[in-house]
Amino acid sequence: MSNDALRARYASVLERVAEAVAAAGRRPEEVRLVAVSKLHPAGDVAEVAAAGQVDFGENYVQEALEKRSLLQAQGLCGDVRWHMIGHVQSRKAGQVAGAFALIHTLDSVKLADALERHMPAGSVQPVLLEINVGDEPQKAGIPAAEASALAAHVQAHCPH
Repeated sequence: MSNDALRARYASVLERVAEAVAAAGRRPEEVRLVAVSKLHPAGDVAEVAAAGQVDFGENYVQEALEKRSLLQAQGLCGDVRWHMIGHVQSRKAGQVAGAFALIHTLDSVKLADALERHMPAGSVQPVLLEINVGDEPQKAGIPAAEASALAAHVQAHCPH
């Protein structure tokens, strides 16, 4: 996709978000757009970031880290906040802990403990619990009935 087409698509998304924010009676600063950049080349991320987008979500740990490293090496996207929006296996916690502005998919005590073990001293990793409210077997996330216990575990045992 050309840079002009990419910027036009981004502008269109911003317009639709602004309309939705207004229709919901919210203030624009209360809403954050996270552009999902999975499977898109680093150049596209750089182009959309240059147009003003700050938050980018990635589904795959390795793709996210490679893309970010490439952009940093080129001196691009210094203000980007990277979000991990895909499932994180506890064995990849060492790569993820402290590497993202927000992890959207904390879904187990095992992952919480693994992230805690790998956090750099003095750092805090913001997370969101991923809750499978529909108990759909094909979807990730902790069952809704177990969410309070996971939240309590994180608060009690995961200070980082």
